Amino acid sequence: MGEITGMSFSSWSAFLDMGGYGLYVWGSYGFALASIVWVFLAIWWQHRRQLDQLRTIAQRQAELEKREDESEA
Repeated sequence: MGEITGMSFSSWSAFLDMGGYGLYVWGSYGFALASIVWVFLAIWWQHRRQLDQLRTIAQRQAELEKREDESEA
């Protein structure tokens, strides 16, 4: 089995530079991360909106049932 010798780069700046492709590499990671965060936020916002709609529907239904009970009495 091979030994793990550490980083393949001579320094952190060489690691970040990625042989001249750092902008593309880190830009791709950033775009992927931003996309994942956007998807989670969109799902969360949609879930909240749907819960608000369900609460509104439940409140309206309760008001209608209350009015029906009052009109029968």
